[in-house]
Amino acid sequence: MAEHRVNIQVYRPDGTMIAQYLLGEGEHLIGREYGCPIYLESDYISSQHAKLQLAADGIHIEDLNSTSGTFLDGVTVRGKLRIKPGQVLQVGDLTINLQPESEDQIGPGSRLGGGRYTLVKLLGRGGMGEVWLAQDGQLDEQVALKRLPSEMGNDPVAIADLKREVQKSRLLSHRNIIRIHDLYQQPGEDALVSLEYVDGTDLSALANTKTDRIFAWEEIKLLIIQLCEALDHAHEEKIVHRDLKPANMMMTREGKLKLADFGIAATMADSLSRSSMRDVISGTSLYMSPQQMEGEVPRASDDIYAFGATVYELLTSRQPFYTGDIQHQVLNVIPKPMDQRLAEFGLSNPVPDYVHQLVMSCLAKDEEGRPASAAGIRDWINSEGKAKGVLGKTSTKTMRQARPQPADVAASHQAGEGQRKSKALLIATIAVAAILAIGLGIWFSGKDNDNTGDKKGNASPISKEMQAQLRKGLVAYYPFNGNANDESGNGNDGEEKGVTLTTDRHGNSNSAYSFDGENDYIKIADSNSLDVKHITITSWVKLDPENRVMCLLAKKLEADAGKGSQYAIFLNTETPNPEWGSILFQHRTVSSGAPRLSPQKPRPFNGRGEWSHLVVTLDDKQRVIYINGEKFYAKANVEGGAIIDAPVAFTRGSLRIGKEWDAHPFWFSGSIDDLRIYNRALSVDEIKALYNLEKPSSKTASGTAKPGTLLWEFATGGPVYSSPAIGSDGTVYVGSWNNKKLYAINGKTGGKLWEFETGDKVYSSPAIGSDGTVYVGSLDTKLYAINGKTGTKLWE
Repeated sequence: MAEHRVNIQVYRPDGTMIAQYLLGEGEHLIGREYGCPIYLESDYISSQHAKLQLAADGIHIEDLNSTSGTFLDGVTVRGKLRIKPGQVLQVGDLTINLQPESEDQIGPGSRLGGGRYTLVKLLGRGGMGEVWLAQDGQLDEQVALKRLPSEMGNDPVAIADLKREVQKSRLLSHRNIIRIHDLYQQPGEDALVSLEYVDGTDLSALANTKTDRIFAWEEIKLLIIQLCEALDHAHEEKIVHRDLKPANMMMTREGKLKLADFGIAATMADSLSRSSMRDVISGTSLYMSPQQMEGEVPRASDDIYAFGATVYELLTSRQPFYTGDIQHQVLNVIPKPMDQRLAEFGLSNPVPDYVHQLVMSCLAKDEEGRPASAAGIRDWINSEGKAKGVLGKTSTKTMRQARPQPADVAASHQAGEGQRKSKALLIATIAVAAILAIGLGIWFSGKDNDNTGDKKGNASPISKEMQAQLRKGLVAYYPFNGNANDESGNGNDGEEKGVTLTTDRHGNSNSAYSFDGENDYIKIADSNSLDVKHITITSWVKLDPENRVMCLLAKKLEADAGKGSQYAIFLNTETPNPEWGSILFQHRTVSSGAPRLSPQKPRPFNGRGEWSHLVVTLDDKQRVIYINGEKFYAKANVEGGAIIDAPVAFTRGSLRIGKEWDAHPFWFSGSIDDLRIYNRALSVDEIKALYNLEKPSSKTASGTAKPGTLLWEFATGGPVYSSPAIGSDGTVYVGSWNNKKLYAINGKTGGKLWEFETGDKVYSSPAIGSDGTVYVGSLDTKLYAINGKTGTKLWE
């Protein structure tokens, strides 16, 4: 029997293919070492990052404790997982497309469909098959021919589902929708879908040619109106697209929009889920509505949400949620305003206020919060926000109650059809000539962090060698990105008991946990990996101002009896005075029931109301406490320097974050984030590196600027004699002398929003009206009224 071989294509986040391999059966290392069969050059790829196993019975991926992680459909890979048809594999920041080599080796000139189609050239290849430019002998015209995966052709239910969707989509006859001709399946051939061929490019590919991958609103306004026309027509016919995104928006050479893959790609994903894939839902997660994410019946409101996510990306370069736990964010987190996202990236792209209102309304969590129809959106755009009754109802709900599911090796193989929609693990569809890539942050922080490498790819503040060093001995890591899951790969997941999500030290919402000091805590089940002799515990903490003794975490000695803790950290804000507190780190090794270490003496620690990085370590010689990367206190263990001479016999018990044992809980009051436990004592250099990696950039732990810190500077065209004026949204307005201009500047980033040229020097300070109009005088004897949002002149 011939060996099974797989085509492997590697893509950067911008969609550029950087490597291609053809490999046979066996195990193949993925990494930056030159000996790796799949050699990848990227700052986010470890020396030996992952292992790909190719066999006749399937393809498997295994992460090798990499720095930046390995992901299937955005879910962290733990252990060895089977890659199912259509799933998106990502290593670090790179996307890998896997395509089994065809036995028939078709190519240009090959004839398919019983000889009806002659292949001209390959247009694209992805998890859902291949797309070819072909000559249709019956229609005597060129068509786009989708050659579907063999898994579908072997499943009569899947083919029946797709045929019904094709028949529905054939009813769509509209100038802005790509026509679907038919579904064909000849004996001995893979199934084919014939579509109208569009000589042009999709908006995702077009964005890659733009500066910073963003469009000005006026560039895409007419295309977006055409998109509304296409969606409105389809929704009138009771057809939902379900996979709307820039890659499915084709633009012809004449500048006309053509919407592709109406219902086809999503139906293929659903059909494949029944034939060979489980725990999947249709659509692309970065553009999915919460309802679609949860597997509800498709509705037009799902397309309205995807419309908002699409326009958001085109204007800011990224989807509303593009990194981390996408499912949790879509279900629970409110998207950042577009101007805030642009400011984070250091980009300037003025977005009209009516467009911003529209996009944020489309992204509402609840259906009633979104516009009711694509026709209404079109009217809103044409009237520049003056159309009545278009935007959805304002909802009082800011969170949806849904809990993200961790990647689970056993569950991924055992979940049945009845569990498929409720678990909502995601499938990302790869469409014509488009590759989906989710941008990732550095593994250490688990969330946006200015110091883990910025959005433009600048380097991390610590070396790759140090990053690798900081992975050694890590037995538990809780980034608290919407859940208490352990991201170390050891499976020590926690159970939340009343804790609530809060803002972290970087200003990211729902990215840390708040504890009320009364009933809140997190429980981690008993685990051998948490029973350690040498230890390092690191965490970011922010204490509430009230005076009390509180427990940061405690590992119980016995599972059911309150007889103390194996190790624990207590924070005392009662003594020695209300302005300060103290830290107490306790560790007991048990042999014959006798504790061998006594608690150290407290020392003042100011952790109230601001984030601080707390580290405790223990080795054979001493216990040490570090605050914000600096040694805070150290104490020898016992005379002679050894913890214990005899072998250590640990008793078993759960780990609790936010309380000790039930009789004396010492409830924690404040916020906790990024908690790690190591089975070794980190060195001084490692602790400093970890602090430098995670600290907020140029900010204190509370997120406010340090006094005297230069945040930004803006160069005008001449001296500034007038005082600036500040708008209600934080925009700074200031005039310049020599170049006769008034500038509007983003108060957070210093980026220019717009400039307005008067007839002469600007000497007076601008004034701002209650409606945001800016009034400024000039030496040309004129007073100008200027739209504060756009910089256009209202009158003079």
